[in-house]
Amino acid sequence: MWFLRLTFKVIHILRDGSSTRALAASIVLGMWIGLTPVATMHWFMLLALGIIFRINIASMLLSYISFGLLSTFLGPLYEYVGLRTLSQTPSLFPLWETLYHAPLIPYTRFNHSRVMGSFLISLGLSLPVFFLANFIINRCRENVFEHFRGTRFYQMYIHYQKFLR
Repeated sequence: MWFLRLTFKVIHILRDGSSTRALAASIVLGMWIGLTPVATMHWFMLLALGIIFRINIASMLLSYISFGLLSTFLGPLYEYVGLRTLSQTPSLFPLWETLYHAPLIPYTRFNHSRVMGSFLISLGLSLPVFFLANFIINRCRENVFEHFRGTRFYQMYIHYQKFLR
């Protein structure tokens, strides 16, 4: 039953008249939260950012779950990228030292290779995921729902919406 409710919520989000850029931004924020290791300071800051700016929580949670599952397989890549950035680029050593002695920055645990790697990979994926999500949402609104209206699943969705009111 929860899967149907989640599916109907996604359909409602895509049918809704909200901005495609806002939905794409919520997907990117969910990607950041999903790819970042849990219980770091910037993970909590990203979560608070989503709540403060009142973005679409359902699409952010769906993105968080999807990218969180993907994140379990990307652990070695995080380690590699973070280790290369933190220990094998001597030109950045003064920056890391300055950040480590700053007041709040060490609580973000940026000096851990997995946290740094996930941050850099999330940063690199932000724009492609934003534009891809924007493109897919526009396509779904234009083409998919025209074919979707005649199905029994759509009729079930309409009855579900009437039941909620």
